[in-house]
Amino acid sequence: MAKKADFNVLWVPLSDENRKKFNETSANKFVDFMYGIDYGYESMLMGWIDTVKDNYPCLPDNKDLCLSKELVDVVFSNLIPYVPVAGRVWV
Repeated sequence: MAKKADFNVLWVPLSDENRKKFNETSANKFVDFMYGIDYGYESMLMGWIDTVKDNYPCLPDNKDLCLSKELVDVVFSNLIPYVPVAGRVWV
């Protein structure tokens, strides 16, 4: 399915310790639940924001001018009527 969808897939074997912890039934249930949900560049875009603050990019020549959660909230919520994918990014 990944090849047909032109996804980038990385196969990484589990360590012996993690292989023992792995629950295949639970993993398959999760995959079935997520199947069909569009997970792409929109999610990757937001992936670098892992804290409420202190993780947004700043201007290269002015470290005092950075994006903020408040600005991103306003920008994406106002973009949704014009760029529907913005809603998928900020859900």
